[in-house]
Amino acid sequence: MKKKAYISGEVCQSSICKEDDIDNLKDILEKEEKLLDIVEYSKIMSDKTRSNIIYLIYKNWSLCVCDLANVLDMSSQAVSSHLIKLYDKWIITRERKWLTIFYSLLDEDFISFLKHIL
Repeated sequence: MKKKAYISGEVCQSSICKEDDIDNLKDILEKEEKLLDIVEYSKIMSDKTRSNIIYLIYKNWSLCVCDLANVLDMSSQAVSSHLIKLYDKWIITRERKWLTIFYSLLDEDFISFLKHIL
């Protein structure tokens, strides 16, 4: 049964008349994994420091903790805690070169997401 929506005291008439069409749209939303990715990416990006880290790595391809700490005026421990969260979500990868670990973006879908929003 179609529900009536009230907007500013007026009744909104739905443009979708068939229950099957409504059910089909609901199925599409439930099966669309890209939407879940967007929600997850938004959660990750909701923290300003993590957003800054992601942006810096995106622009420079690879940075170490010391580089990020200097640019962000933060302790290396604080930066590391954010990097761990990003690493755990498979957003970034790390590569050791001698004694230094460099971080870069890993997830191709996330990189594509960044290209669209930046």
